[in-house]
Amino acid sequence: MGFMRSEEVTLPMRFLVTTAHLIAVVTLLFDLDALTAQVVLTEGSEFALTRQRLRGLAAASLACFGVEYLGLFAGASIFMRGHTLACIVLHFLGAVVTALFYARAWAVGAFAAAAALFSYVPATIEALTLLYVLRVSAYSY
Repeated sequence: MGFMRSEEVTLPMRFLVTTAHLIAVVTLLFDLDALTAQVVLTEGSEFALTRQRLRGLAAASLACFGVEYLGLFAGASIFMRGHTLACIVLHFLGAVVTALFYARAWAVGAFAAAAALFSYVPATIEALTLLYVLRVSAYSY
């Protein structure tokens, strides 16, 4: 029995926390009508517009998850510890905030801010890392 390398812990943790955040967003999408009705009651806005905004934000978040899983499975950021730690923290907080948004029916702006911080930022970092790794590997040949 020896010491575990940090990647043996952080990679599964990153995958699990990202998947938990993904499940929270998918849950929000599956119960969109009921959630929209609750948000409309608290905000006093129009139902169709609120539903459209929530669906668009959730769809953009799903696209961000696709970028992140692509980078993770391609191996672009597997051994970058700072990147992995940032993704773990951001997705954990994203899953918690998304669940609270779902349970408490916060304003749509709260979900927009949460999606920007907890989905778009990690996806942007992952895409930039993937581009950097592809660019460096292209120059090595």
